[in-house]
Amino acid sequence: MKSSKPRNYKRLFTVLCIIDAVWTAVIFSWSLAPADLSTKESSWVLLLAQKVLPFVTMHMVRKAAHFTEFMILGGLLSASAGVYLIYKANRKSAVYSISRKDYIADSEQQDISHTCPETELRSHRPSGSLPQLCISAGIGLIIAVCDELIQLTSPGRACQLADMLLDLCGVLTGALIILLIFRKSKMRRA
Repeated sequence: MKSSKPRNYKRLFTVLCIIDAVWTAVIFSWSLAPADLSTKESSWVLLLAQKVLPFVTMHMVRKAAHFTEFMILGGLLSASAGVYLIYKANRKSAVYSISRKDYIADSEQQDISHTCPETELRSHRPSGSLPQLCISAGIGLIIAVCDELIQLTSPGRACQLADMLLDLCGVLTGALIILLIFRKSKMRRA
C-alpha cells in the first residue's frame, strides 16, 4: 500500500515548479521592456528611495532590482529543490523498506540468514544542503544568462556579465535563506 506522503511532496513540488516558471516569465518580461520604459517604471522607486536615502541613484535602484528579483527566484528554486530531494529520498526509502521486507521474507523461507546492508538505507536519505544549493544555483545561473541574452533583443538594453554575477548572488542569497528556514523547521520537528 502506497503512502500519501510522497504523493503530497510530488504535488507540492509540481506547484512550486509552476510558481518558479511564472516568476521566471515575470523576470523575462521585465527584460523585454525597452530601456526608456524600464527607466520610467524604476523612477517611482528611485523617488521613494531618495526620500529615505538621498544618495540613492538610478543605477543603484536598477542593480537592487536585479538582485531582489533573483533573490526571490533563488528562494523559490531552493524550496523546489528541497521538496524534490525529500520526495526522492522518501520514495527510495519506501522502495527500500518494501524490498527489505521481501528480502527478509525470502530469506526466512529459504533459511538464509542474510540481512540487507544498512548503508543502502542511508544512501536514500537527503545528503544535506549542498545538493539543494547546487540545484538552485545551477538553474538560477541558467536563467540569469538567458535573462541577460533576452536584454540584447530590447532597444537600449545590453547584456552585462556583472549583471549575471549580481543575479547569481541574488539566487544564492535567496537559496541560503530558504535553506536556513528548512534547517530551523527540521530542528523544531526533532
